[in-house]
Amino acid sequence: MVFGLNNFSFLFSDRLLAGGQAVSFELTPERLSAGGIKDLSILSVGTVVGVRDTEMQRALITTADLITPTLKFHAEGDIKQSYMLGTTPLNGAIAPMATAAGQFEGRNWLVNVHQEPVIQSILSYAGLNDPFSSRSRGRVVRSGANGAYTFALGHDYWLSFSGRADYYWGKDVVGNFGAEGGMAGGKTIATSMGSLTLGVFLSNMHFERNVNFYTFGQGGYYSPNYLFAAGPFLNFEYKAGEKIRWKTELSVNRFHSETDDAPFFPLQNERPGESRFAGSVKDGIGYRLGAEGRYLVTPYVDIGGRFSLEQAAAFSDMSANLGIRIYFSPRNSLADSTGF
Repeated sequence: MVFGLNNFSFLFSDRLLAGGQAVSFELTPERLSAGGIKDLSILSVGTVVGVRDTEMQRALITTADLITPTLKFHAEGDIKQSYMLGTTPLNGAIAPMATAAGQFEGRNWLVNVHQEPVIQSILSYAGLNDPFSSRSRGRVVRSGANGAYTFALGHDYWLSFSGRADYYWGKDVVGNFGAEGGMAGGKTIATSMGSLTLGVFLSNMHFERNVNFYTFGQGGYYSPNYLFAAGPFLNFEYKAGEKIRWKTELSVNRFHSETDDAPFFPLQNERPGESRFAGSVKDGIGYRLGAEGRYLVTPYVDIGGRFSLEQAAAFSDMSANLGIRIYFSPRNSLADSTGF
């Protein structure tokens, strides 16, 4: 069975800044490949469960070359506003779907409404063919909202609450409802070199059903009945004048997750006593390490990069990127990152 996702991509962006507003158009070519492959001699994918690969009518998609267009707008003010219009990646097994978002941010709160792709597998992100027929399915999006509110407690202490709710859907994929909630508290310490934030967090996640499989009707994304995680975190933001910025984050957590059993074909009526995919219970230690920085090399060019390493209940992830930003007029300081 195919699982996971490797993603190699480039981002081409053209941004126009004027009077506290920014408009940008982005194109992102991507090369996807399955993150790992178990023994393909016996398959549970598409319209069949537990058959031999010699019966396949066509090869299973394990790689895909895609391109994603996005248009963004951001406006500063007492309430910052950001908007996004785009599509899921072009050139997948399923026709692209519209994506959109609107985000509104005050001094201590944020609200976001969105329809966005679920980037966890080729099935969920681009769609997957059925190697035993001419059918294809997948291309999952989540439509919903998320928000956060932070209370200032005095003496640089703070307490934050966040939540989100989404409906997950796609072509020949069973609908699913997911919700997340969390809270965090800590202290932010200002220094001559930047700011240091120390604190603890807890989060939980719930889905209506488990669809983390690859037969027809399944979505190919992590969907636990229950996931709880809690632990400490540390963030440091370094700023040297207007030309160098650096951020580092580190967190460790203890997690507990439970996934439900799932029918082989959730869009079909299940017969009493029919076999199912087995759920699981998992306890463990998770962590996240991340760093990013930018440097204004000349008045016209800055360079930057980002790196993250994460171990979670559902996956292990490592990502890295490098970027060059070119300005059409000279600058004495790095441009702020705005919006999404």
